[in-house]
Amino acid sequence: MLNRETVLKMAMETQTEMAPDMLVESPPKPEPERRFTVASLPDGFESWPSTEIEQGYFKHFGISHRVRASENGGTYRFSLTVKRGHGEDRLEAEDDGIDLGMFAGYWPRTEGRRISKTRFAMPIDGGVIHFDQLHGKLEGGYTVEAEFGDVESFRAFVPPDWFGEELFDGDLSSKKLSKLDVLPDRLRAQPAKAAAQVAA
Repeated sequence: MLNRETVLKMAMETQTEMAPDMLVESPPKPEPERRFTVASLPDGFESWPSTEIEQGYFKHFGISHRVRASENGGTYRFSLTVKRGHGEDRLEAEDDGIDLGMFAGYWPRTEGRRISKTRFAMPIDGGVIHFDQLHGKLEGGYTVEAEFGDVESFRAFVPPDWFGEELFDGDLSSKKLSKLDVLPDRLRAQPAKAAAQVAA
């Protein structure tokens, strides 16, 4: 069996010229989302279910097109995702059938547009909160997003007190953050404090 280092080396030497967006064959589905800065760290977030994520973005204009590797409890998952739109009009198509070799082949094309984070998840009515702790060149930064299964839940959502400024139209999106070498001050959060928490 080829180990990870060998696969990465082979991928660097034999990259295909096929446009990667042609490989995301799943039909896009609505996935309304609201994104925020983090005013203060939520109490007890370290105990929430978490996933380690490394993702990089292809150099496309007008869409967000990424490749991601995620690890949870020793289980690895690789995926290609295309996103269009923002907020209530956000669409997403994902191919989670790629393997390590395919991921390794795509990864070099994302050089200079990568982000590393730990994602903590908290279920809410009609969706889920994803609280991201950034690493590497963006160490010390945090973002949070609320994803919903329907527009009604999106519109009814009331952000808890530890949420900060709401971000619109791709402002400080992961794609934009992946190109930065310095953490924006807006993404720094205060230490955990007693704040209203999201109802279970």
